[in-house]
Amino acid sequence: MELPVRLFRSVDFDIIKAKSQTFQFTLEKRADGRCIFLSEQNRCALHEQFGAEAKPSMCQLFPYTFTEAPDGFYASVSFASTGALFNQGRLLSEQREHLTSRLALFKKLFPKLKLDWSGIQLVDGVSMRWSQYLLMERDICRALAENMRDALSQDKYLWSAQLLNLSEYILSHLPEQTARTDLERKELIPNNQSSDLQFVRYLMALYLPDNVFESTNDIPAVREFLEGMVSGDSQLSFEIDGQDVDLAEAFAQSLGMLGRDSEHLLARYLYSRVFSKLYFGPGLGHFSLVSGYHHLVLLLVLVRLKIKCLQWLGKRPDAFHVAEIVRSLERKLTAFQHTRESSSVLQVLLESPSRFRRLIELAV
Repeated sequence: MELPVRLFRSVDFDIIKAKSQTFQFTLEKRADGRCIFLSEQNRCALHEQFGAEAKPSMCQLFPYTFTEAPDGFYASVSFASTGALFNQGRLLSEQREHLTSRLALFKKLFPKLKLDWSGIQLVDGVSMRWSQYLLMERDICRALAENMRDALSQDKYLWSAQLLNLSEYILSHLPEQTARTDLERKELIPNNQSSDLQFVRYLMALYLPDNVFESTNDIPAVREFLEGMVSGDSQLSFEIDGQDVDLAEAFAQSLGMLGRDSEHLLARYLYSRVFSKLYFGPGLGHFSLVSGYHHLVLLLVLVRLKIKCLQWLGKRPDAFHVAEIVRSLERKLTAFQHTRESSSVLQVLLESPSRFRRLIELAV
């Protein structure tokens, strides 16, 4: 099958490569993926014996992340960190002096890492100004902050209405000449529930494999992936913990609220990625804002769908298990690098409002 020529946008993938190399300096790992200097008490042996300054520079930088934008650097934390997962420690706003020193270290380690935000788009082919984006982000962050409060104080959670409303809010900024129906891209793959299940199966293999340290840097064989979705490939099983899961049956289950701690974790993760600009533009595969937001939400859809699979296997995950799934996802994303082909394919598939709605409905 020939991919449409229009899928391949003019993007400087050297920038993406430089960003992915930011996190490729790591210490030797054990077979289970843990650092060789991790003690039995899960503490850094180098730190304990020789002090914090004796640790490798990348370890000194962890768990802080920095994203350079046109209006300055944005600091956040990696959700591979236990402190971030369980909302422990001081607020970043209380660590300005320390963050300044970590930012200086980041710049020293990666002096050539420059993200080009000049070509950001609302959807593929519709450019937007940075000032316009900041106004939209302010509203998005405000809505997500309200969701975080709700996750702790009420029996409310992020799924369905709130996330769909934010998608509609972003889409409301489309210029009049850009019809929403144009975003469905029906000529690429069938836009229906059957293809959704195939899409999810591929993405779970990509982002949530059993072995997070296994090298999978892209959608396995993008052309094969598309051909399977177009032909209606009937394979809908996925292996979790060494057992085959029937995805159609697993996803048909009702999940509901995961518990306040878990829902608050997912809300914080979503907010953190939006605030730190790590979900669209040069922050991720040069996605448009619509594709970037849909992709970000889809990551948490995958977390919930994996929980559905575990539930189908008779393993109801608790808050600690949910946290480990998010940690695995973060580790995968940190080292992940899209190819030009996969980035273009995902950009098109993720812009569809109807597909986005159906994928969210799978996760409730």
